[in-house]
Amino acid sequence: MASTARSGMRPTCDRMLPAVLLGLAGGVWLCGTAAGQTPEGVAKGILEATGVKGGLIVHLGCGDGKVTAALHASNAYLVHGIDTDADDVAQ
Repeated sequence: MASTARSGMRPTCDRMLPAVLLGLAGGVWLCGTAAGQTPEGVAKGILEATGVKGGLIVHLGCGDGKVTAALHASNAYLVHGIDTDADDVAQ
């Protein structure tokens, strides 16, 4: 019985891996916006580096939301930005 429960969780873990990779890559590419890259260029780099082809993207520390918006490359993605700074979110 335990093996059935464990195997039932496998698809969830498989779906979470791209999200974790995206989060890690996002931190790396956010430095690119300070270096003059466009939000679209940053988003493209993140999506290419992670190989994510669709699904839920949760962008933590989204700031003004420009990179968050650019991550919605197609309707295959559902993107949600979260930030603790109300002034950034208001932009």
